Amino acid sequence: MGISEKSMKILWASAAGRCSFEGCNIELVQQPECNIDRHLIGEMAHIKGDKAGSLRYDPTQDDKERHGYENLILLCPTHHTMIDKE
Repeated sequence: MGISEKSMKILWASAAGRCSFEGCNIELVQQPECNIDRHLIGEMAHIKGDKAGSLRYDPTQDDKERHGYENLILLCPTHHTMIDKE
């Protein structure tokens, strides 16, 4: 199934394009100095893991819940890596 476009849009809008890790707040749309187009560094992460064996996986969730907005968080690459290595 995967994350729907609607869930992605709600996530980015609700996070105001910033990392949701407490105290970070880094802007996830970057503007390079070299007159190159903006690019996204934000990463969507599942709060409860998206597949069996992943961190915080909840076998009671169905696919709709697992990939829904309520189970997602927007993070910078540093905090996404840090959280998923815990």
